[in-house]
Amino acid sequence: MKVQATAFPDLCSVHMQRFADARGYFSEAYNAKHLAHTPLRGFQICQVNQSFSQKHVFRGFHFQRTPYAQAKMVQALKGAVCDYALDLRQGSPTYLKVFAMQLDDTKSDLLFIPKGFAHGFLVLSHVALVQYFVDAPYQPSHEGGVNYEDAALKMDWPVQPPFGRSKRDAQWGSVSEAAKLFTF
Repeated sequence: MKVQATAFPDLCSVHMQRFADARGYFSEAYNAKHLAHTPLRGFQICQVNQSFSQKHVFRGFHFQRTPYAQAKMVQALKGAVCDYALDLRQGSPTYLKVFAMQLDDTKSDLLFIPKGFAHGFLVLSHVALVQYFVDAPYQPSHEGGVNYEDAALKMDWPVQPPFGRSKRDAQWGSVSEAAKLFTF
């Protein structure tokens, strides 16, 4: 297991080693002992979520407000997605910037997204099965989001919108409405 820092403080990619043979492969998805001396130390999984989506569906940008803010580790179990993390932490050097990373089922890579980020992903393959390890339970009264159509995000999409999304995601507001919820 190798944790690699990004230009975004506390946001990390996690590269898992795969052991492959004629049967398939084996990989550890999470090992607290190996993460003890990394920015992921203290991350404790309390819930595991999965979503299944069709090509060109965008899920996000989602976050949970304090005190139910969530850190999460995200992995594509089937298919490929472009995963996005939007830094909403006032005072961060990457405040209101978006990090993007492709996750797919050909590797065992994960993206660790700390509290204070909004998260979303765009499905690039025919279908995608995405798994999220989170450190706090979902609390509907504290959910929030940012509309991916907000021009202030200056997104560089791998394919052009519009994307499929839920009615709820279509109603999220601008990044400026979420910009003062978290501090670095």
